[in-house]
Amino acid sequence: MDIRILLKSDFEKEDAYYVIECKRIDGTSDLNKKYVKEGVASFVTQKYSSYYGRNIMLGFVVKKIDMSANAKLIEGIQNADLNQHVHGNLRLVKSEGVTESYKCMYQIQSEGLELRHIFSDYSSVMQ
Repeated sequence: MDIRILLKSDFEKEDAYYVIECKRIDGTSDLNKKYVKEGVASFVTQKYSSYYGRNIMLGFVVKKIDMSANAKLIEGIQNADLNQHVHGNLRLVKSEGVTESYKCMYQIQSEGLELRHIFSDYSSVMQ
């Protein structure tokens, strides 16, 4: 996992935390597949813990792209995966400046997992 955040106001347990997995995004099939196979899959296969069924995927957009169109491409990759636990529909929650936030529900055994997908455009500072 890339980042672990403990928010006492969000969780009842003192040792509960959010796991944040970070991946680069440039609109290509290669990085979109890595985002799903090495990012989303880490949560749905339960490689990473998920207190109360919520975690975050953070996509660092490193090339100027249409983030909404790319979110649809990522959704297509998820839903084409043989592992049905990876399937889910990204629903836009917020679009503000250089950041778009999506929510997606996944089914793991009999439980649900909510992943927030946050895409932030850093292309202007990339060389």
